Amino acid sequence: MTTNLLMRAERDGRAEFVVAKDYYWHMNIAMSDLLKGANQAFEHFDETEQREFEISRNSYWWIDSKVVYNVLRDPTPKDLTVRSLRSDWMSVTACLDDENALADGALTKLGVVFRAIGENSRW
Repeated sequence: MTTNLLMRAERDGRAEFVVAKDYYWHMNIAMSDLLKGANQAFEHFDETEQREFEISRNSYWWIDSKVVYNVLRDPTPKDLTVRSLRSDWMSVTACLDDENALADGALTKLGVVFRAIGENSRW
């Protein structure tokens, strides 16, 4: 199903509304492509001798997936939760030796950590 909707866009410092197509667009991500992209990032970190990453922020806004992908309505204050990057990282590291390594939401928490690294690394 394809639906057209208006989305706010910034152009030259001015807000304007544009038609967004394919709101209900689906994609498949090949594991090989995902692995290739991750490996390229890790190789870059290795080549630039980035062995660890200093993250200077801890708290961040979290919006549940039921809301974050619904761009047809604005999130309300009830939709926002303050979460801790440190707590997320601790959850990830706690299961590194477990066979079910990224079970119980740890993959989502790892995604938040990767975002913070991406925002704080040298490219």
